[in-house]
Amino acid sequence: MEAFYKLKWNPVSTGYSKIPSEFWPKFRDMATLEISQLLEGNNSTEAALKRIEDQGNELMKLELQKN
Repeated sequence: MEAFYKLKWNPVSTGYSKIPSEFWPKFRDMATLEISQLLEGNNSTEAALKRIEDQGNELMKLELQKN
C-alpha cells in the first residue's frame, strides 16, 4: 500500500494543464446554479447533468477560442 501513498498527482499527465484557467470559475458558477436547481426539486438529475455537460462544453469552446 505504501507505493500508492507515494504517488503524486501530475496535472500535465492528466491534461488539466491544457484547460484555460478562466474556464474554472465560470464552470463552477454554472454547475453550482444547476445543482441548486436540482436540490430545490426544479430539475431532474438527468436534466441537470445534461445542462452542465452542454453548458460546460460551450464554455470550454469559448475559452479555447480566446487563447
